[in-house]
Amino acid sequence: MIDRDGYRPNVGIIITNRSGRLFWARRVGQDAWQFPQG
Repeated sequence: MIDRDGYRPNVGIIITNRSGRLFWARRVGQDAWQFPQG
């Protein structure tokens, strides 16, 4: 379901390791960045 502003309800996560490094994902085949969703 998309709201009137064009957004869908979703869940996001932040993935880090013990060193505090952050996981950042890039979409395959597109020049766009994406917040990981699970």
